[in-house]
Formats: sequence, structure tokens, C-alpha cells
Amino acid sequence: MRLLGMMATSRSLLVSRYLVASALGASFGCVACASDNPSDRTFAQQVEAGGELYGVRCAECHGDSGQGTADAPRLVGDGALPKEPPAEREVRTNEFGTAADVFAFVDEYMPATAPDSVSRAEKVDILAFALSANGVELDAPLTLENAADVVLHE
Repeated sequence: MRLLGMMATSRSLLVSRYLVASALGASFGCVACASDNPSDRTFAQQVEAGGELYGVRCAECHGDSGQGTADAPRLVGDGALPKEPPAEREVRTNEFGTAADVFAFVDEYMPATAPDSVSRAEKVDILAFALSANGVELDAPLTLENAADVVLHE
């Protein structure tokens, strides 16, 4: 699979534009809603659904462009999803070597105010969106079964 890219500013701008479009789409009904079985959809469809979900469930803390805030780390661009947990973070203790590592953290702790309020399938879609925003594109849908094969850092 592919290593996490370093595409900061242009990716953040694209994410901002996508989130605005997604918010408009969400206002008029979900364009690509999460399925219980992520393999029913393409990676691109997961990214689209994940972008809509990110705008509703994650942007408040992580920023409209995934740029991070004082309360939550950057999810897009240089420094996003670092392998080692940043020293200033109080919750994350695991390394992010693969997408499965990121999912394990997200599944247990995100969103911070109510982790059980987002389904596992929706979290996979949000992760697909974050991966794509960082330059990772997959030929197959992201699943819990193949997430360990998506290497972010060696």
C-alpha cells in the first residue's frame, strides 16, 4: 500500500472546498451515506461519505480543513497523523504505523465527547476521507480487514 504523503497547503484548501460542498449536500440529504458493509462501495464513495461525516462530526474540534485546533490535532497536511504520539497529547499512546492503528484509536476515543455516537462503518469512512486528504488513494474500499495493510509510516 502507500505511505502517507506530504501535501499540506493544497490538500487543506481542497479539503476546505470539499467540506463546504459536502455541508451543502448534507443539508439536502446524504449523497453517499455510510453502509454497514464498506466493501459495498468504492474507496472514492467512502471518501465522499467520510467528508460529509467529517464536516458534521469532526470539523468542530479538528478544524474545517483538518488543520487542527488548540483542542485537537491536525488531520491533514504536514505533521498530520504522526507515527509517534505527540508529547502534548494526553489520550493517544499508540503509534500510527498503519490505518488499523489510527482506526483503533478513533474507534475507542472519537468523537471525544461521545465515541459511541458514530458507528464503526462511519469511522471507517471518516478515516478513508482523512487518508485521501493526505494523498493516500486505495484501489479497493478501506475495511477493518485491510486497514493493517495501509502503511502510513515505516
